[in-house]
Amino acid sequence: MPRIAATAEDEGFSQQASSGERRWEWVKPTSPTVRAAVLLSEMTPRNVRDGVDVQAYGAIYLDQVEQRLHEDGQRHPDAATLMAPLRAWGSTFTRDGAYRFRRSADPESRVEELAGDLRSFAAFATAIRDVTDLSEARLARSRIRRHVTAGLAPGYAAPQVASLIAEMNTNTETGVEP
Repeated sequence: MPRIAATAEDEGFSQQASSGERRWEWVKPTSPTVRAAVLLSEMTPRNVRDGVDVQAYGAIYLDQVEQRLHEDGQRHPDAATLMAPLRAWGSTFTRDGAYRFRRSADPESRVEELAGDLRSFAAFATAIRDVTDLSEARLARSRIRRHVTAGLAPGYAAPQVASLIAEMNTNTETGVEP
């Protein structure tokens, strides 16, 4: 984990107090109302003796969107506006958040893969400073609708979050308070 922690810190993330002995979280505010987080959990099965398995996710929290979702239904306190496996924020879409580090299978390349995915997520997340930064169709297509968005209010799915963001952006462009 030291190399991953160093990569997160190089990208401007600060480590938060871990919520358990095998969980890590790094957070980076990108603006007063937006923050990005990298979440890692060790999920090694009991039968694995030669390494560890880690689940890694990237999350973006937009206060404006969260406030609207809160008004429409109960939200879990840890709910993220956008959340997907860390590697899904890179160039190849996948729903698999697992990184398997085995001593017998070049663990160094897996560490480098995880660090690269973290850098890719950080580059994307740093550009999100306001809900209007998600107004470009390319971002909505590639980062919202396509990704599994976890922790949404009851009845919300990723396309509905994309629609809410589009509505908020339209309101901003027309001068209506979102």
